Amino acid sequence: MTGSRQIDNEGILVEPCEQCANCGAEGRLRHTDLRDPMFGAPGTWSIRQCVNPACGLGWADPQPLTSEIGKLYADYYTHGSGANDHQSYRSSGAKGIVKKILGYLLFWNRPVFHTDLLHLQGKVPGRLLEVGCGSGSFLAAATRAGWSATGIDFDEDAIAAARHIKGVDARTGDLFEQGFAENSFDAIVMNNVIEHLPRPGAVFEECYRIMTKGGRLVMITPNIDALGHQIFGRFWRGLETPRHLYLFNRRALKSFGQEAGFRTIYTFSSVGHGMIEASKKIAENAGAPVENTDPRSLRRKALLRNILGASCGEWVVLVAEK
Repeated sequence: MTGSRQIDNEGILVEPCEQCANCGAEGRLRHTDLRDPMFGAPGTWSIRQCVNPACGLGWADPQPLTSEIGKLYADYYTHGSGANDHQSYRSSGAKGIVKKILGYLLFWNRPVFHTDLLHLQGKVPGRLLEVGCGSGSFLAAATRAGWSATGIDFDEDAIAAARHIKGVDARTGDLFEQGFAENSFDAIVMNNVIEHLPRPGAVFEECYRIMTKGGRLVMITPNIDALGHQIFGRFWRGLETPRHLYLFNRRALKSFGQEAGFRTIYTFSSVGHGMIEASKKIAENAGAPVENTDPRSLRRKALLRNILGASCGEWVVLVAEK
């Protein structure tokens, strides 16, 4: 953004953004006149989506200047105090057995079923970086599994909690200012983070630079092609207006990974829990309840469509190797 078209959006300096940050194509308007439905951040916003069928990236229009992004988080809750440091991040019981069998039978789609440790399952433990680590719940699980874990986050309180976890190197700040050397990490995980960052292409490139050959990058982010977005529209929780600067689908994530140089890239959608329930609540709070939105029924429908190749789960996942 050049600064030539800066606008004051209720105290947030922004610039109009009509072209895709990935492929440069025009973006069609998906939603207009959006306000923050959860934390009251100022401003009125729109969502555009790239018209290029090979891309489909979504983004907030206008885009806040980088120096203004902090204002969008003034009343935002973040990551908690570290109470979940004993979460296993593993599938157990019948669910774990089914995933193991499916991963064996459908070996060409193994990353879809190898979900333990946020898709690090099967990777020999080494040096791990989590970007947006919060209070360190995942890093704690990773260290118990043998990983040497580093985490970074903007939230100073969350990082203070993470520093109490044995074996975790927790740092405040963003990815770029850490100055990590090339080939520093064998795995990098970003769980619901990339959508908050203003330069996704540069983030992919930095991850590639600091990763060892054969290292694994995992990104999990709301899926703009989700069934929940189709049903709830402007009330879909995954929009997170205005903090979600970019909204991804399988095609966009894969394109960014390819541009950065990753050699093996898997992208797929995940049904998950929580997004549909939260979207329903947002719609009800706005006085616009949506019909036929039973969460269990919608998850079953999304799962079936996923099996048929529609990629309409509430999240989209990238698992890429250098």
